[in-house]
Amino acid sequence: MRIGFHDPFTGAPGGGERYLFTMLAEAAASLPEAELAVLSPEPPDPAGWRAVGVAVDPGAFAWRPTPPAGLTAHSGDLDLLVTLTADVPV
Repeated sequence: MRIGFHDPFTGAPGGGERYLFTMLAEAAASLPEAELAVLSPEPPDPAGWRAVGVAVDPGAFAWRPTPPAGLTAHSGDLDLLVTLTADVPV
């Protein structure tokens, strides 16, 4: 199973990232065979996620550089996509 976690926002993590990366942490812990990816414009900063109470091993996921308009192109091979935005193009 391939699961993507889309965070279109960069900078300081907030409440949305807390929920998103909590789901990533749970997927990493309970689905060790799954291929996990963070789709975001900038590289993810797992150390910064600690500010919102989330700890994820950086080796548990891959980063897919995803510009704001590139979500559809970068997520087509995923079995599941979890995103923070309500503006996902079809």
